[in-house]
Amino acid sequence: MELDIPIVPEPPELPKAFSYLARLSALEAERTYQIRSGHFTILSKGLADRTFPLSNIVELRLRFQPTRIQTNRYECLLKQKNGQRIKIANELYQGIADFSDQSNSYREWIHHLVREVGYHSPNCRMVTGCTAPVWWGYLLMLLAVYAFLIALVIIFAMAIPAAAITKVVFMVVMTPLAFRWFRKNREQRFNATEIPKDVLPS
Repeated sequence: MELDIPIVPEPPELPKAFSYLARLSALEAERTYQIRSGHFTILSKGLADRTFPLSNIVELRLRFQPTRIQTNRYECLLKQKNGQRIKIANELYQGIADFSDQSNSYREWIHHLVREVGYHSPNCRMVTGCTAPVWWGYLLMLLAVYAFLIALVIIFAMAIPAAAITKVVFMVVMTPLAFRWFRKNREQRFNATEIPKDVLPS
């Protein structure tokens, strides 16, 4: 019986200098991530370099994860066979409440990373957003928060009109961002050749 096995050409070698600079917060040192020759390397200031094969990656998750300060924050989460996780974002920490946007270089690097992982770890689970329990949990929490804020508005409207106005403004400002999060972060599978646009910065 003849087997129909697709022939997948090996991806071209990446330039040696192809890397991505990252720092999530003040709690971690600046890091440089590199992917080359089927391996993933983490270079950290003051720490020993870490390298592991891309075949060790069992899950790659892309999601939209904004905060009040970082309203356009996107993340890539990598999970290894040993359970260790790596989080990479499109914004680089510069100082307190100061983040530089690296969307262009992040988007390009993620495309290369996904392609390389897809080749070297074909059984890697590639998904977007967050798990269903987390998604529904956030939805219930959001509804509870809005119910609480509406109750506060009703109470403060009778005694402190200014406070009520503040709460209403908060709800108006945060609602579009919340809708974007829920729309972009429904979990779905994808393959290395077609990354959903919703989980990458535009």
